[in-house]
Amino acid sequence: MSSSDPLIRVDSVRKRFGGVTAVDDLSLDIGHGEFFALLGPSGCGKTTLMRMIAGFETPDEGRILLDGEDIAATPPHRRPVNMMFQSYALFPHMNVERNIAFGLERERMPRADIAARVDEMLRLTQLEPLRRRRPDQLSGGQRQRVALARALAKRPRLLLLDEPLAALDRKLREETQFELMEIRRGLGMSFMLVTHDQNEAMAMADRIAVMREGRIEQMGPAREVYRMPATRWAAGFIGEINLFEAIALRDASAGQACDMRLRDAPEAAPISLTCDAPLRAGQEVAVAVRPENLALRRGAPGAACLRGDVVELAFRGDTTLARVRLPSGFVARANAPGAGGESLTRGEAVCLSFDVAAARVLAS
Repeated sequence: MSSSDPLIRVDSVRKRFGGVTAVDDLSLDIGHGEFFALLGPSGCGKTTLMRMIAGFETPDEGRILLDGEDIAATPPHRRPVNMMFQSYALFPHMNVERNIAFGLERERMPRADIAARVDEMLRLTQLEPLRRRRPDQLSGGQRQRVALARALAKRPRLLLLDEPLAALDRKLREETQFELMEIRRGLGMSFMLVTHDQNEAMAMADRIAVMREGRIEQMGPAREVYRMPATRWAAGFIGEINLFEAIALRDASAGQACDMRLRDAPEAAPISLTCDAPLRAGQEVAVAVRPENLALRRGAPGAACLRGDVVELAFRGDTTLARVRLPSGFVARANAPGAGGESLTRGEAVCLSFDVAAARVLAS
């Protein structure tokens, strides 16, 4: 097995429940030591896929390979894969030590080895002072770390994380994200995160697969998925974005520049954007621009300037989010930095513009 080969390969997998297809002809790879995230809304199939990798569900079609070997017939407890459940699923009558040791005891590991492994996990998750406490004597963040320590104790090749931070408050969630990243790097283990939280996925994952209706809508490094969305749906799901309607003025092949006119700037000069897919003259497209790349100013319009009126302002510390209604009725969002945003008023006429290098043409 080459070091460049993936740890996990999901090959054309399909899973149905009655008349519902939960996972539809899906393929992906997870590399050795990679932090991989499945991101999508409820019902998109991400948890079903994770359960198939864990062995709790069986694919109707396709294969799941671990180091090149099909593990479809391998029961969950025989797979070098472990899962940390969203509910944590701790045993309420056992203290922290016993919860962590449970899986090792079931495997009949020697008692001295179990004690050494439990001590290692307690140090790793900073739970040593709490080793004698029961789950009902712990905070939510502490219970989360006990569940993590128990999942890691068996030293799986792949750790599956099912919405692991959903029950934590915002500050604790952010702290735990960094802890998980540090633990994963220290162990050199592969992690697969399943979440609907885009910020969580982008903060922790090396790569993200965005799922929709059982299929992968887009997959790639977090920065690429954010900065270069492949479809309108992916653009709208990952972060805040403005989708300005436009019309192509001439035919263009993939990779070529195409002139187009924004619906809300009919009098402004056409803009020229590079297209990832072929376009034909007259085709309607969306020009995607993140709020942080949309400049807001008072004064005379220029190229690609969109005139509008401020309808709402939200102070965010170093920036102010301005919601601006355009002539079509579309409400654009722009981040105005510092004092410039604070001096804006509702009802004020403004001009929005953007650098074409920060825009993305979406035909679908």
